[in-house]
Amino acid sequence: MKKVTLIFIVFAFVTFAHAQNTSKITMKGSGSYSHSFRTTNGQTSTNIEYDGTIVFNDTDTDVESISTGGFIKISKKTFGTRRTALLEGKSGGKIERFFYVGHKLQPWEPEGAEWLSDVLLDVIRSTGIGAETRVKRFYRMGGVKAIINEIEEIRSDYVKSKYFRAAVNVDGISTNDINALIKEAADEIGSDYEKSRFFISSSDLFLNDPSNTNTVMQVTTEISSDFEQSRVFLYYIKKHDLTDEQSSSLLRSSTTISSDFELSRVLMALVSENELSTALMINLMKSVHYISSDFEAARMLITTIAKQDMTNKNINLIIDATQDISSDFEQTRVLLKLTGKELSSDNLKLIADAIENISSDFEKSRLLKGIISKYNSKEEDISFIIEASENISSDFEQARVLTLIAGVVDLNDESYKAVIEATDNISSSYEKKRVLSMLIKNNDFNKTKSLFTISSIKAISSNYEKSNLLILLGPKLPDDTEVKDAFRSAARSISSDHEYGKVMRAVDF
Repeated sequence: MKKVTLIFIVFAFVTFAHAQNTSKITMKGSGSYSHSFRTTNGQTSTNIEYDGTIVFNDTDTDVESISTGGFIKISKKTFGTRRTALLEGKSGGKIERFFYVGHKLQPWEPEGAEWLSDVLLDVIRSTGIGAETRVKRFYRMGGVKAIINEIEEIRSDYVKSKYFRAAVNVDGISTNDINALIKEAADEIGSDYEKSRFFISSSDLFLNDPSNTNTVMQVTTEISSDFEQSRVFLYYIKKHDLTDEQSSSLLRSSTTISSDFELSRVLMALVSENELSTALMINLMKSVHYISSDFEAARMLITTIAKQDMTNKNINLIIDATQDISSDFEQTRVLLKLTGKELSSDNLKLIADAIENISSDFEKSRLLKGIISKYNSKEEDISFIIEASENISSDFEQARVLTLIAGVVDLNDESYKAVIEATDNISSSYEKKRVLSMLIKNNDFNKTKSLFTISSIKAISSNYEKSNLLILLGPKLPDDTEVKDAFRSAARSISSDHEYGKVMRAVDF
């Protein structure tokens, strides 16, 4: 059979006290693995290769068994002299042992056996060979304390992680012992990658018990790499059906992630993979406060709107969360997404009220126009939108909002009056004309609406705009003496004889 080789670099050229270590795992065509390690430290270099299952004696001074076809080869060069021990597993549980000094074969006893006894423990601790069987032995002899004592003697984070993974899976281990190992792993393992690897690999075990869950969520915050911390949380979210309690614990812990991108990734995954209760939504919105990037905060809130059931309570929570977004564009982007949902009058009012936190007149009008476009049939909701438009200082932008209201909403007398009063606050005669023209074109005029409109037109300073509006309004006025008198009074306020004449010739009063 053709040999297939797959190489994984486990840790490469990591320096500890001037030591240089490399490790390689090779998968053979049969599906089994061979392992090789190399360590260089000043005048000493060590090479280790092994394959199969290897079991050491209780004192870690000799090899007790090797699976058939397996082997272990330890070669150490010190000050120019290389010594090598080669042990091969044979059928029937037999082990063939060879010892070399340089290239010359030497008797195994006593020199070979003594040399192996001297170097074996260091080989075991530096490579992780036989970690599972050693962990079981330590636990049997001294409980979890014995395991921890041994791990403290190990320098490699890769090997430490391997021992912790083996330890939490020992048969019969108690919840208290697992808790102790989780906490110890957070302290003992220096590598963020190896920490996260440990927390991920045993996630089934950790999430099966509330005590373990709380512990692992808490100690995951000790991972300094935002990427690795989020990797753990993302794995838990995507691979496990988290309970509300577990999700709450995860949310609390995730706020220690300083990267806005990584934190938003975690929060977006949570809302995408789970249907959140109201209590969880409250906690989620608290977590959003920790995102300083307006873009990431908006992205997360928009994902929540898309993935979660938008109850009135959830909508209000999101509206409240947008108040921490300083970017007018991003805040408006989120609020406009909400207008695509079925909103109550209370929801719409809160969205309109949020305009006070938006500085840009363009974004204010964009938001209000979005609300009007989505909810143009709800005339009873229009009053607070009209009121909100008065927060827009730009005549052009305020007129855009009022013109849209005038064009799409069937206004009763009260709402019509509110639009007129808002229009009166516009300084520009041209922008006033835009709003009033739309009102005149889209309304039937009773006495009340007529008098409101004539009064507003009369206040316009431009003779040209005033005359054009009166000409447009005249044919729609009711046959009422008070209305006609008000119209004539407005016409007489035109100082230009030409414009006044145009008005009087256009109406038949």
